[in-house]
Amino acid sequence: MKRQEGNVKLSIAGQEHPEQTAEYYFDLFREASGANQKDVEDARRLFLNLPKLKPNAFEAGKMVRDYLKENGFSYDSSTYKLQDVIKFKKGNCLSLSLIIGLVMKERGVEPKFQTLVHPIDAVYQYEMRLFDELKSGEHFDFHNPVLPDAQADVPQYYFAPVEHPVLLLDDKHLETTSISEDETSSAEPDSGERIKAESTRDSSFEELVGQVYFCRVVDEVDEAESGYKSRAIELCKKSLAIYPRGRESWGMLYLLAEKVGDEKLKNEAKEEYSKIGGDDSLCYFSLYGMTEDPNFLNKALERFPAYADAFTAKNVRNMLGRVNEARFNFAVAAWCVANSCVMNLRQFYKRNQDIIIKLFGKAKNP
Repeated sequence: MKRQEGNVKLSIAGQEHPEQTAEYYFDLFREASGANQKDVEDARRLFLNLPKLKPNAFEAGKMVRDYLKENGFSYDSSTYKLQDVIKFKKGNCLSLSLIIGLVMKERGVEPKFQTLVHPIDAVYQYEMRLFDELKSGEHFDFHNPVLPDAQADVPQYYFAPVEHPVLLLDDKHLETTSISEDETSSAEPDSGERIKAESTRDSSFEELVGQVYFCRVVDEVDEAESGYKSRAIELCKKSLAIYPRGRESWGMLYLLAEKVGDEKLKNEAKEEYSKIGGDDSLCYFSLYGMTEDPNFLNKALERFPAYADAFTAKNVRNMLGRVNEARFNFAVAAWCVANSCVMNLRQFYKRNQDIIIKLFGKAKNP
């Protein structure tokens, strides 16, 4: 690995050549996961009894996915590291897409990938229904809003835009979430239906491996243990070494640079994030955070009205003078977060503690 001095942009030798071997990409996945060579060997050993793949990419991908399912694998939204996929026989859309793609490539069938930002699927329809119910006062009174005390036991929704990697095989989407036969999967498991989303981009092995590093950054930030900022910054840089156009890694680097007071790094991250851009609520809300330009906030909510953090910014923070309305709206947002499988109610209260004290008279700690 080579580093260009004085710049966070890193490059890995050979990145310009798309025809790398499966072994090369397995090694990238291993390194990004913090795994060891035995984990790679264990992963390969799992597929010793996999029948010869069909030459058709979509059918080949289904064969690998179904083989995983037959061997006890299931979908789990939080399992993204190679070693954990092997140990627990679980994986999320990122790790399963990588595993299936690597096995296909190793057996001579070339996979392709896409990353969907905020799939418009069954989950989206359900969360919009709950959001409308909350806003209309069906769950608590406008003049007496109630805040949730804890995260839902089994949260089903998002209320935040997520990046969702999928395999693109023969111009069809192979949905890895269907390994669990979840009724809220984005598409029928074998239909090949192209999943709708706010935005869709073609992706590569490098980008998905960069997303593994990004997931580790999120874990570091969420756990916030001693020294996490420097570790998280280093992981962001490693993510960008693999894939320099990793938009959300630049966005996280901006936030971390702000926390440690590194103005040079912060400005560079902002510039790179803005140059990459995107027409989706995740991008627009990040740009709002960087610029405070209300046009970006409005665009985020146009794309995703139930985006809890964006809703809080516009309908609570920007209207604190209208106390009753702001109190009600904050309760709406809090209940959305409590029912989110990707947001954390404790952290939501922590970063909005000033609002809670102002609107409700005392702190709230779930």
